Amino acid sequence: MSDLTAFQNNLTDDQISAAASRPTEEVLNAIQEGYLSGLQANPNSGVATPSDNNQSVPPAPSEVGEQPGAIDYEAEYNKIMQPFQASGHEVHLRNTDEVISLMQKGVDYTKKQQALKPRLKEMRALENAGMLGDNLNFAIDLYNGDPKALKHLIETKKIDLSTLDTGSNIDENGNPIPSDYKPNNHSMTDQEYDLETTLKEIQDSPESEEITKLIQSLDQSSAKMFMEHPEYFKAIQDQIKNGFYKAVTDEIEHRKLVGDKSIENMGWYDAYMAVGNDIYSNMQKSIIQNQQQQLQNLQQQQAQAYYQQQRKSAARPTRGSSPVQQQFDPLSMSDEEFSKLDINQLFR
Repeated sequence: MSDLTAFQNNLTDDQISAAASRPTEEVLNAIQEGYLSGLQANPNSGVATPSDNNQSVPPAPSEVGEQPGAIDYEAEYNKIMQPFQASGHEVHLRNTDEVISLMQKGVDYTKKQQALKPRLKEMRALENAGMLGDNLNFAIDLYNGDPKALKHLIETKKIDLSTLDTGSNIDENGNPIPSDYKPNNHSMTDQEYDLETTLKEIQDSPESEEITKLIQSLDQSSAKMFMEHPEYFKAIQDQIKNGFYKAVTDEIEHRKLVGDKSIENMGWYDAYMAVGNDIYSNMQKSIIQNQQQQLQNLQQQQAQAYYQQQRKSAARPTRGSSPVQQQFDPLSMSDEEFSKLDINQLFR
């Protein structure tokens, strides 16, 4: 990207509108300042793509065309105070104290979740095995060797005692022989826990139906990618909200329909990445073209204003100056002009 484009990326719509009413010299100074700040903010600028940011899901912005520049505090405040979805409900914040309170709770919750994660994984494993409630108490009684619990287990699970090894548990020296029983591993991995937690968080959201359809349609390689990176589901959820997901999936269907070879033999994930990157890149190019056009319009307005100002200055007489008096030249006068000449006025 050229240095000029680096400046254009740093130029906001408000700055362009305000510049049209400012003197030419001030506008030129503002352009220079914006140009320099654009270079400092983005010295190695180029069209942003997901791969540039090491992102694995196309990062569709919530507001297409949003560019860095001066902070609009009112707009940022309004964005923070917008209603949001949480736990299946729409939350409305009324003031900044509530915002701060939620942020503090969020930080505290994150710390507690990190500390509790090992225990939470065990709880999730018990839940998945149906071991919560009375079953957990039953398991504790079994662990403690309660005869009634053992009898109940044998009866309910229909265990054939003849299949049990009832041989001597004492060796020839009279020492007990340890059992060769080894508990099966029922614990969850971090990856399994994160995946299940993410899907539970999504299941009560308006986007859950679309994500469920996606999960059911994933090919093996794409499903493996989402299992290894559960956070991709949250990214997809956000992109369903802002419409980027539909734009990408519609384009994928179109390319398949017309036999476009750019996504031929690709799995869902790879096709989504390829098409998403194309759309995102085109969006960025469109933004830059619009900014270039705005800058050209600004330059034309300023040039026209400067030209008109110069014409007015040239046509306006200088204050305090006296009109230039013509010098008397009788030899250049006609007979008629000479006959009308007042000799008395001439020598005054």
